[in-house]
Amino acid sequence: MIRGAHGAAAALLIALAAAARAQSAPEPFHITRAWPSMGTMLTVTAWGDARDSAALLSAVRAARDSVRLVDSLMSDYSDVSELAAVNRAAGGDPVRVSRETMDVLCQARLYWRLSGGAFDPTVGPLVAAWGFHG
Repeated sequence: MIRGAHGAAAALLIALAAAARAQSAPEPFHITRAWPSMGTMLTVTAWGDARDSAALLSAVRAARDSVRLVDSLMSDYSDVSELAAVNRAAGGDPVRVSRETMDVLCQARLYWRLSGGAFDPTVGPLVAAWGFHG
């Protein structure tokens, strides 16, 4: 039992400390969104403080926009992507592509060379044989 002025001050300090701990340890909060991309469903979950829900939603939207960009440029599931145009022109005339697509194609070629062909980005016939597009 706390008595007197010192006791009241101690009780107040204890109450303030408890309130501060409650404010500094927010409940976990998350935002989850899903959308179709490259022939599958992509789910993104952002975890954080409920007080920052706008920032979390903004991060999820930025992730969605980045994935949509990659999907529009390099999806093998889209007939209008840059990768689809490259595949259609294989062995024919060159196709102009964005810097992003060119960077990915150059990196794929680099890893193909470094791996002695173990990494093979030209898996189209194998993907077709497995029936991914059917």
